[in-house]
Amino acid sequence: MLTRRQIAPDDFGVYEDDQLIGRIRLARDRAPPIWLWTITVTIPGPPFGSATTIDKAKWQFKRAWTTFKQQHGAERLAAAYAEMQTVNEAVATTWSNRTGSPTAKEKQAVLDQTAKQLADLKISEEERREIVRPYVQMIGFDFYMIYVRTFDRYLNWKSDELLRRYNAGNSPESKKALEDWELAHSGPQVRDLAGLG
Repeated sequence: MLTRRQIAPDDFGVYEDDQLIGRIRLARDRAPPIWLWTITVTIPGPPFGSATTIDKAKWQFKRAWTTFKQQHGAERLAAAYAEMQTVNEAVATTWSNRTGSPTAKEKQAVLDQTAKQLADLKISEEERREIVRPYVQMIGFDFYMIYVRTFDRYLNWKSDELLRRYNAGNSPESKKALEDWELAHSGPQVRDLAGLG
């Protein structure tokens, strides 16, 4: 039976018999927001997708998981998850160094060990790329969201700073700086309204 455990608001780990098998989360940066889902396993071609509602995402996930299990079999999936657990434990041990963060060399050693384990399993380079593709997409998405949030915070900070300067002195220079900033960083509808005042 599949169960969900909340990681964060609108972000869930999907489990089968206490084994984490995937994730369903709301991508709020999309217009309109969509639910992304992925099955997480080191077997080539893990399914992933998107849906407009969480119920559709759950249904698609369940259907994809059932098909994926039938294609690869319980034994192969169990071996893949056992291997993932071993790698996760090695990474956690290496990266939980309490004397400081691991060096780039130590991180690279963990990645090299993982690559060797995949090679030992006779997984081709093409299959490895297919395995990591959903992870790379999710990491890329997460980096994009960090960029968007950082840029948004900067814009808010800059706007607040210009407004504070204007309110502190009401000088023509600070008023012009604020108006120029708002004109340059507002949508077309706001720009049209800015010319009315």
